[in-house]
Amino acid sequence: MGVHFRNFALADGEEVYVYGAAPDSIVFGPYTNKGTRDSGEFWSGTVDGDTIVIEFYKRTDENGKDSRFFEVSHIFAS
Repeated sequence: MGVHFRNFALADGEEVYVYGAAPDSIVFGPYTNKGTRDSGEFWSGTVDGDTIVIEFYKRTDENGKDSRFFEVSHIFAS
């Protein structure tokens, strides 16, 4: 599974992580600012399994910008 982010824009000090439910899941991130390409649009890494966790660390002293999880893709092996 993977997450497609659009309009991704975090305030300084904010972070997003993406990972699966399994204890040994690979953790992708931290995604900061405008993401991996500095454009606000990108895909997370691919996570094994049928559950994905999106963890968001927000600064408590700011009203953050508007970020959107545009879509989640589930990839099946043939």
